[in-house]
Amino acid sequence: MVDEGSTRILAPLEDSLEEGEVHVEEESEEDAADLKHATDVKSPSADQVERHRVSHFPYRSWCKQCVMGRGVGRPHATSTTESSVPIVGMDYFYITREGVRRRDEMAKELGDAGEEAITQARASGEVLKCLLVRCLQSKNLFAHVVPQKGDDEDHYCAKLAVADVEWLGHTRIILKTDNERAIVALKHRVAKILKEWKSMDNVQVEAPAAYESQSNGGIEVGIKIVRGLFRTLKLCLESRLGKYVSTDHALVPWLLQHTCTLLNAKSRGPDGLTSWERIKGRSFNQLLMGFGETVLYKLPSKGPRANPDGNMGTKWLEGVFVGFGRSSNSYVIATDDGVVAARTIYRRPLENRWMPERIARLTATPWSTREKSDASVSFKDAPTEEEKVSKRIEGVPKAFRINYSDLVKHGFTDGCPQCDHNAVNMKSKGGLVHNENCRKRLLDELMATPEGRVRLEAYEEKVDHAIADRVEAADKAPGEELQPRPIPGGDGPAQTRTE
Repeated sequence: MVDEGSTRILAPLEDSLEEGEVHVEEESEEDAADLKHATDVKSPSADQVERHRVSHFPYRSWCKQCVMGRGVGRPHATSTTESSVPIVGMDYFYITREGVRRRDEMAKELGDAGEEAITQARASGEVLKCLLVRCLQSKNLFAHVVPQKGDDEDHYCAKLAVADVEWLGHTRIILKTDNERAIVALKHRVAKILKEWKSMDNVQVEAPAAYESQSNGGIEVGIKIVRGLFRTLKLCLESRLGKYVSTDHALVPWLLQHTCTLLNAKSRGPDGLTSWERIKGRSFNQLLMGFGETVLYKLPSKGPRANPDGNMGTKWLEGVFVGFGRSSNSYVIATDDGVVAARTIYRRPLENRWMPERIARLTATPWSTREKSDASVSFKDAPTEEEKVSKRIEGVPKAFRINYSDLVKHGFTDGCPQCDHNAVNMKSKGGLVHNENCRKRLLDELMATPEGRVRLEAYEEKVDHAIADRVEAADKAPGEELQPRPIPGGDGPAQTRTE
C-alpha cells in the first residue's frame, strides 16, 4: 500500500517513464587495480565459541580476546609485485667485542645505562657505531664505520650514503629508515643532497608508523647477513695471525666494507644473479684473496708515487690487502704511511702472507683518508667608530634563547631541525633555528613555570631597552654623546650597552 505522499513523489517519475524522457545508459567498461582486501573473518557457531573460551587455544582471529592478547598484526611478507621505484633503506648498528649488534639488542644488553654507556664505550674504542645501506631491489649491501652518529659537521656520514646510492645508479629512489631521530636526520640530509643532482629524477622519503620499526625488516635482515660473514672473516683473520683483533683497530672498518663487497659479489639470488650483476650487468672480475694478506703491489708509472727510489729503484712495494676499489678495478692496499690504490698485485708465498707485526702498524681508516677542503681566508677593513656606534644603536636583540636544558625538561619537537640536532649532539648548531610551532610550544611551556616567566620578562625588558635606545638616538642632535644604559640579560648577568 502506498500513501498519497508517496504517490505524489513517484508520479513525475512514472510520467517520465511513459513519455520516454529517462534514458538508462550502459555502464562504461572500467579497468580497476586488483588490490588486496582485508581478511573476512567468519563467525563461528555458539558451540565453537564456548569450547574455545575454555582455553583460548589455539589462537583464533574471530576471538576478540585472542586478538587483543596475542595478535601480532599482519605479517609483512615479501610482495610478488615489487615497487617500481627502488627502495634504499638505512639504519645504524654496533660492532662490539662480542660481534655485530642491532640497536634493540644493545638496548637490552645495557638496560638503564643506555646512551651514556654507549658513549663511554665509544670513547674507549670498545664499541663502533656503523651505518648500513641496503638496496631492497638489487639486494646490494653497504656498511661503514662512522666516527660520529648522525649528521656530523663534515656531513661525512651522509656522503657515505650518497656515494652508495651513486654506485647503484638509480635515478629514482625511496629512502626508508625507522623513526629514530639520528637516522631520520641523516635520511633527510641524504635526500637533500640527492635532490640537487641533475641525474636524479625523483627522491622520496618513507618511514614506518610510529613505534613500528619492525616494518623496516629488510634492513634488519641485512644486518643479520653482514653479522654472520663479518664474524667469520674476523675469526679467520685472527686464526691466521695468531692474534686477537680489537674493535678499535684500524683494520676493522676496512673488514666491514670488504664483508659487504663479498656478499654483493658472491651471494646468488633465486634469479641466478648476484647483487653485483643486477647493478653492473656483469660479474665481479677482480681476483679474490684473503683479507689482511701481505702482498706486493705495483707502483704507478706516472705521478708523484712513481719511482720513489729513482729510475733504478724498485717498482713494487709491500702492503696489506684490505679491499677492492668500488669505482675502479683496483685493490686497496694499506701501508705504514696510509692507504693506496693499486691496479696490479702479486700474492706472497703462504708462509709470507700473514704478518702480525705489519698489521699492528696500520693506522689509516676510511675516514682518515677523506679529502677536506682548505680553509679560505679573507681580509676586511676594520669598522670606524661611527660604524660601531651605528651598529650598536640599530641592533635588535636576537630571538629568545632556548637552551638544551629547556628541551630536556619540556621535550624535543618532532620535525624541528634544531631539536633534531640537539637530541643527537646535546647542543645547538649555528645556522639552524627552531621552527615556528616549536618556538611557540616551548615559550608556552616556559611561561607556565616561575623560572621561565623570570627569563621571559627579562628578555622583554631587554627588547624594551633596545627600542628606547633607538628612539633616544633618533631624537639626539648630531655629535651628542650617548650615555651607557644597563641591559639585563635573559640567560646571564646584566650587560652594558654603550651607545
